[in-house]
Amino acid sequence: SRWFAGAARFVNQPLSVKLTDYAGQRDVLKQIAFDVLIHPIWFFPMYYTLKEALCGHPSLFDGESPAAIGKVALSKYAANNFDTRSEDGLLTDWIAFWKIWVLGDVVVYGLCPMWARLPANHVFSFVYICVLSFMRGSSAEKDLPCVIVEHESDGPSEQNQIRKDA
Repeated sequence: SRWFAGAARFVNQPLSVKLTDYAGQRDVLKQIAFDVLIHPIWFFPMYYTLKEALCGHPSLFDGESPAAIGKVALSKYAANNFDTRSEDGLLTDWIAFWKIWVLGDVVVYGLCPMWARLPANHVFSFVYICVLSFMRGSSAEKDLPCVIVEHESDGPSEQNQIRKDA
C-alpha cells in the first residue's frame, strides 16, 4: 500500500535480515500504531451498536429505531470505557484490545509472510472477539426474574415464560 510501501519487501526477508532492517522495523511500528490507535475508534462503537441491535432489550427485532439503539449502545460504550465510576476502570475494552493486538500485530506485520497475513489476522481477531464477548457478552436482563403468564387464547394448560421488565 502507499502508506507502508516497504511492507511486502520487509516481510519476505529472512529473520536475520529483518533484525538489521531499521527502515522496515519503523514501517512495522507504524502499522502497529495505526492498528492499535486508529481501528478501535471505529471498531468499538460498531461492536456495541451491533450487540445492542441484536441482543439488547428492545432490539431491532422488537421494532426499536436504529437511532435509539445507537444511543443506548454508545452510552454503554462510554460507561464501560470512559466513566471514572466504572467498576472495571477506564479504557477496559481498549486495554484488552492492546493486550492482544500489540503482540498480534508484531506477528502479523513483522513475522508472517504476505500470504499468511490475512489468516493470522483472522486468528487474532477471533481470539479478541471471544475475549470481548466474554467481557461484554452478558446482559443485566439475564438476572431478571421470570414470571409465568397465561395466554387467554391458549387456555390454562399452555404457559409461557417471559421476562419481567423492571
